[in-house]
Amino acid sequence: MAEVTLQDAVRNFASELAKKVNTFITDISELEVCTYTAAPDEIKASFASDTAIEAQASLRAYTRVSFDGDTTVVIPVEPGGVVSRDIWELHQDALRQAISSRTMMLQAIGGAAASALQALGMAGTIK
Repeated sequence: MAEVTLQDAVRNFASELAKKVNTFITDISELEVCTYTAAPDEIKASFASDTAIEAQASLRAYTRVSFDGDTTVVIPVEPGGVVSRDIWELHQDALRQAISSRTMMLQAIGGAAASALQALGMAGTIK
């Protein structure tokens, strides 16, 4: 069995982290929140894919926030053009939670990247 040095282990960790950061940055560049409704007898315990959700539920509100802050919002209305406030409030709650989660993920990934860079420096792999 080949012996792995601390430097090798740190390099491997940093390499894997860099791949995950790259994927994360691509994924986090846009935040989408979709709020669906469905009749109680049509709701399943879990949905296998977005396609299954779209086939069994009705999209009621939609928000997309780009990383640079550009935002697209579709507000639900009832017949006659009246805003569906209950659905809108639920959607806004989901959006706030998504933004909070994205912020925490950015902080976590930033901390992991900083730790990896520090470990690389301590292991003598970067100067």
